[in-house]
Amino acid sequence: ITVFEKRTPQTGYAKRRITLAISSGTGDLLNSWLLGPRGDGACEPFAPVCSVNFIELRFREEWRKYEDAHPDWCRFEENRGIDHPSDLEDFDLILWAGGRNSMSHTIRGELSCQMQIGKTETAVVM
Repeated sequence: ITVFEKRTPQTGYAKRRITLAISSGTGDLLNSWLLGPRGDGACEPFAPVCSVNFIELRFREEWRKYEDAHPDWCRFEENRGIDHPSDLEDFDLILWAGGRNSMSHTIRGELSCQMQIGKTETAVVM
C-alpha cells in the first residue's frame, strides 16, 4: 500500500484553516483507534470541533507507524503529486482521495468523475 502526498512539511500541510464539526459517534470511533480500548479519555484528540489539519496530521502519524512496522508493503511518499491515475500503471487498485483541485476537469471528464457542487452554506460560529 502506497500513499502519495503532494505536500511536505516544508511546503505546508497546515495552510488551510478548515474546521470540521464531527459527531460524538465519529469522534469516539476515531479516538478508539488512536487511544485504544484502555484510553483514559482525559485527552481525546478528536473533539466535536476539529481542525482538518489536525486530523490529517494524526492520520499521517498513524500511517508512519504502519510504514515503520511493515516496510515491505507499506509506504508513504511525500512531495509526489500524481497528475493522472494512469501514472500509476503498476498498481492493481487506485483509491484517489484528493481535493477538488487535485485532478483537472479534463481528466475528470475522461474518467467520468465530474465534480458536482450542490447547495453550499457558510457558517460562522462565535
